[in-house]
Amino acid sequence: MRARNLVTANVGRWSAVAIGFAVLAGPFLPSLDNGQVWMLRLAALTGVGLLMAVDGRSGRLLINPLFLLIVSALVFYSLVPAAVIPLLYGPVESLGPGLDPKFFRFAGGHIPIPSPNEMAFLRLLPGSPGEVMVLGFVGWATALLSMLGLWPPRAEPEPEQEKGRGMVWAWVALLGAGLSYQFGKRFPDQPSGMLLSLLDSLVPAVLLAMAMLWLRSRKLWHSVAAVLVGMALLYPFMLKAALLFTGLAIMHFLLTLRGRSLVLAIGLTALIPLLGGMAVGMSKNMPTLIDALQQKIVLRQGDTVFCLNFVQRQPADGESPFYMFGALVPRVLWPDKPSLSNGGDYARRYCGMGNTVHHSASVTLLGEPLARAGGWGMVVAGAIMTILFASVTWAVRRGGRAQIVVFALAPYVIDFDQLFGMYLALLIRGVMVASVVLILIEIMSRSGPGHHTNSG
Repeated sequence: MRARNLVTANVGRWSAVAIGFAVLAGPFLPSLDNGQVWMLRLAALTGVGLLMAVDGRSGRLLINPLFLLIVSALVFYSLVPAAVIPLLYGPVESLGPGLDPKFFRFAGGHIPIPSPNEMAFLRLLPGSPGEVMVLGFVGWATALLSMLGLWPPRAEPEPEQEKGRGMVWAWVALLGAGLSYQFGKRFPDQPSGMLLSLLDSLVPAVLLAMAMLWLRSRKLWHSVAAVLVGMALLYPFMLKAALLFTGLAIMHFLLTLRGRSLVLAIGLTALIPLLGGMAVGMSKNMPTLIDALQQKIVLRQGDTVFCLNFVQRQPADGESPFYMFGALVPRVLWPDKPSLSNGGDYARRYCGMGNTVHHSASVTLLGEPLARAGGWGMVVAGAIMTILFASVTWAVRRGGRAQIVVFALAPYVIDFDQLFGMYLALLIRGVMVASVVLILIEIMSRSGPGHHTNSG
């Protein structure tokens, strides 16, 4: 029976691999009509569904932040715009070869009454080359994650739930890093340079302490208190990260319940970032709840896909395909290091926003390597993401300390709406900071009374 289940699972995985590579071929096809794009969407959804059907039973897949990255890219950058935009604004039109992004105003912030230009802008999103490129990424990532499932590593025994000093030092790390972060962000006038970099390094420390208290605490109320305190200490500067961590924590809790329901887990977890997005949207003077949902769930991602279309149309900057490794060099060693925040430049070049608009734009993880280094930049970025997928999947399946670090850094891993160089830099710094904090907590928790070895 066990052998039969293993064969069935492997057949499902290889089917997901085949479907994933078929979807990956989409961006290389010369042109796709609306029906063909829908076939591509459904194929991508089928591949993800197969992956969940095969590996979702253990629960580890659903707390793998890379699986959540795949799902968020598919849902928010393809399926939702494809279903909602034509319903709200009319039928889909093609993206003409002579289209200039400067013809359009940026959609964000102009709701609930789009201008005629924005109506055209919105009709261009579903089925555009930008969306097809996102679907190609979903297909590639699904195939890769399915192949990794064929060789699961041996699981490390789960560490015993901490008590006493271990939890005390985790709370010390949470409160110390969190309060320092709040003080530094609120009291100095616009922190910059080394101070800003130091403050940003405190965020992984806060998340690591939250993850340790959530995963290792013996009492649920203790874990819940840690998440709530952590959210308060990150608010409002890192609200998105706090909401994503909370959603993942709820997912983890529901998956530990006896007789758990995967549908219930996914549905309840999705409410966390959804409610957070609505709150942020309402805070920006959105007149109704529907307008807030429209802005945060549909148009925000639509802006990004729109800009990605024009990254594909313009020639690359001709930089080295290894440009992203410069992000790993500390500014102390490279004082003239170029800024990793190119969102303002991309807003002007690819989104049609004027120089007077103080706004940054994202072109997703896919856009920056293509814009700066062309096809070879995409190859190098793909190799880096392959290493990331293998490392994170190994950590999630192995459990133990590695899983705590991955759990803490999940908000960074899931962030598809990020420039690739910044994404890589934040992950590397996050791993370093989180690992150091975890080691220090464990050293301090073992150094007190009751942890000495009796010699006689």
